Amino acid sequence: MNAIACVLLVVLALVALPPVSDPQAKATAQALLKEGTALYERGDFADALAKFEAAYGVYASPKLLFNIGQADRDLGRPVDALQAFEKFLALAPDAAPDVLSEARQSVVDLRDKLGQLRIECATPNATVTIDGKPVGVTPLAQPVWTTVGRHQIAVQRDTYVPALKDVNVVPEQTQTVTLQLSSLSVRAVEGRAASPTAPSNAQPVVLAASQGDSWWSGRKWYVWATAGGTVLFATSAIVAGLAAKSRFNDLQNSCGATTAGCSESEIDGVKSRAALTDVLWVLAGASAVATGVSFYVDSRDAGMSVAWKF
Repeated sequence: MNAIACVLLVVLALVALPPVSDPQAKATAQALLKEGTALYERGDFADALAKFEAAYGVYASPKLLFNIGQADRDLGRPVDALQAFEKFLALAPDAAPDVLSEARQSVVDLRDKLGQLRIECATPNATVTIDGKPVGVTPLAQPVWTTVGRHQIAVQRDTYVPALKDVNVVPEQTQTVTLQLSSLSVRAVEGRAASPTAPSNAQPVVLAASQGDSWWSGRKWYVWATAGGTVLFATSAIVAGLAAKSRFNDLQNSCGATTAGCSESEIDGVKSRAALTDVLWVLAGASAVATGVSFYVDSRDAGMSVAWKF
């Protein structure tokens, strides 16, 4: 039996130390831990982890966290392993000295291979995810450990446009990432204002129609075409914006429970929908300006009194 397996069996014996509040639950946890230990010795780390976590769910002895940390580490899940070992050290100070020593060394080794992100967002109660996996809500009190390399940080809250940022994590360094949320209504206004041809200080058109004429009666085809384009682009922008938000929520639901997170193609799909929304708002603004111009030209040709104020 190797040294790691011996340590696991030591932890198994230590499970009997906590006060017994539910003997049946404790017996079930011990049986699950035995099964997990046997699987671990055979190198079946994934199934072993499932048994250890099931045992902890039945009987939450903090000493089981050592086993969970070992399995996570051997499965290539350093962040989860670090969290398990740190929690074990905090909650099980009465564990055997050699087990505590190995847990401390594991913490040191894991931290050397990880980086930290201090994620800041002024909007409270927003969900923070790293590669689609939730890590908390704003404001985050502590930096978040993560693996080295490129990661996507996202902050989301209902009625706000999600904020995304790509970060390259460096080992043994803490980086600050600041994201800002804007409300959906503000984003819509910004999209319309982005039109390069829209006058920034345009005033309403004042019309004095001749007796018996309404503003829209007898208009030429191009007035109706530009007005219809404005409605079409604005409606499409709203639909595209809602679709982007819905897709982002779907990615969180489907990828949040996995370690790998969402693929780059899925993330790019959300970005593409958001970009399409912005383009449609620009087109809607440009079409609105074209509608106003065509309306003015048609009214002038028809001999109506029109005052266009800027």
